Amino acid sequence: GAPDRIEFDIPGAGVHTIAPLSFLPAITDPVVIDGYSEPGAAPNTNPITDGSNATIHIELNGSGALGSSGLVITSGSSTVRGLAITGWTSYGLYLQGQSGNLIEGNFIGLHPDGETPSGNFTGIRIENSSANLVGGLMLEARNVISAHISAGVEFTSAFDNLVQGNFIGTDSQGTHDLGNNIGISLSSSSSNNLIGGAALGSRNIISNNHFAGVVLSNSFVTNNRIQGNFIGTDVTGSVALGNFDGVYIDQIGGIGNNLIGGSNTGEANLISGNAGNGIFLGRSISEDIVQGNFIGTDATGAGPLPNLGQGILINGLDGFDHTIGGVDPGAGNTIAYNAGAGVFVNFFNTGHSILGNSIFSNEGLGIDLSEVGNPGQTPNDADDSDTGGNDLQNYPILSSAQTTDSIGIETLIQGSLQSAPDTSFRIEFFDSSQCDPSDHGEGEQYLGSLDVTTSATGTADFESTLSTPSLVGNFLTATATVIEGPGAFGDTSEFSPCFPISPPCDSPFPDFAVNGRADAADLLLLLMSSRTSDPSRDLTCDEQVHADDFFQFALSWYRATP
Repeated sequence: GAPDRIEFDIPGAGVHTIAPLSFLPAITDPVVIDGYSEPGAAPNTNPITDGSNATIHIELNGSGALGSSGLVITSGSSTVRGLAITGWTSYGLYLQGQSGNLIEGNFIGLHPDGETPSGNFTGIRIENSSANLVGGLMLEARNVISAHISAGVEFTSAFDNLVQGNFIGTDSQGTHDLGNNIGISLSSSSSNNLIGGAALGSRNIISNNHFAGVVLSNSFVTNNRIQGNFIGTDVTGSVALGNFDGVYIDQIGGIGNNLIGGSNTGEANLISGNAGNGIFLGRSISEDIVQGNFIGTDATGAGPLPNLGQGILINGLDGFDHTIGGVDPGAGNTIAYNAGAGVFVNFFNTGHSILGNSIFSNEGLGIDLSEVGNPGQTPNDADDSDTGGNDLQNYPILSSAQTTDSIGIETLIQGSLQSAPDTSFRIEFFDSSQCDPSDHGEGEQYLGSLDVTTSATGTADFESTLSTPSLVGNFLTATATVIEGPGAFGDTSEFSPCFPISPPCDSPFPDFAVNGRADAADLLLLLMSSRTSDPSRDLTCDEQVHADDFFQFALSWYRATP
């Protein structure tokens, strides 16, 4: 049958506080507790950018019931809405065992004015429970969950739950610091949970939390998604309301396969304005994916809103095989303006692929692979046998970057890679408007890629012509990433030294025989110049005659002299 209902009609205007002096009995049958039934109360109608205008008149305060939790729900299929839940020394709400509960439109840890903190130890704990919804897509579903000693929302051994459309760590307007210690915590085999999402209305504002906005920790926390949130900013995405770290993942054990962001529309998180790192990937974790996010920028992706540590820090023992970006459309992150490196890979961390991202204007290196005790730009070594972050994978060396036509729609790139022998690599090319102070680039705009395989001596020369906008005056850089198999990648290098992109060569028309066209007579003269190393018939402006000049000659074959 239908769930029981608890509604309110307490005489008198304003807030009514229910303050038990001992623990409340657990809810063992489905129930709807509707604080908005109290006369004068009303749910939020504001969009997320305007804060909450909810009017709450029922407060459940546990300051007189020491050691207790507020509402303990063991039945499942229950709804709690329109309450301020404050002052409980254990959990404000405790969902245990069953599934399908809805927690919407509450102030949890705040008095009904939405500004005055009265935190519980933990706001909401969800344990051994699934398919619960905290918040929702509708405006009236927004919870404000703040000022807790521990976490705002805590999952343990919980799966298939949703947290959407909430303010976590702020006041009801989403603009002031009322942080939890942790915004959202997932631990102990919690899996397949979605924090945010791509759908309209799913964004959480997760800010001002003292340790981190979102924490994943403690054994086999897998296949969770963190998508579409603002983590470290106000509701506009333009003002910093930083957590310490934005997202913190540590001590998972096993394969994580947690996804931060995504390649589809609406899945990107804004992770900016944090006092520490945008994202921290720590000990004993593997195969987490960071895609499509804005890390260190404002919500437009263009203006600065830096994290004060690294954009992404990969740190600690036994961390391996994370993916930062990717090769699919939309997978690249924008990582910019951070006070440290864009991506920092500490020693003892290997197998991390960093692909297709836009990385620029960070105070540190764009990508920093650290030796023990020696962060900063790492020189290549002859056989690439050194060890450190990502095994200190060697970067490519560029030798030429030149637009090939007057309107600059193609760029010819040449270079080489010296690395492990008989190994395949993905060489990615980027351009930036400025060269990094290290003389090694960051990579503001991803241009394209080329696969190469090194010889038995570990060398691979490469040449690639990429369709590009006009890039003359910009700087080209490249990275090298180990190809481990079809669609599988390993270590990525730091960025190569910058190479300036030059305009097209103002070469002569190849009518060397002066007979009115480019024909066999001219080809013979070009061959003679190549054999004698005579640069007088250089068609590519590199002061030598070689294969590229014959390619350029072929483009003019049997055309009349202009």
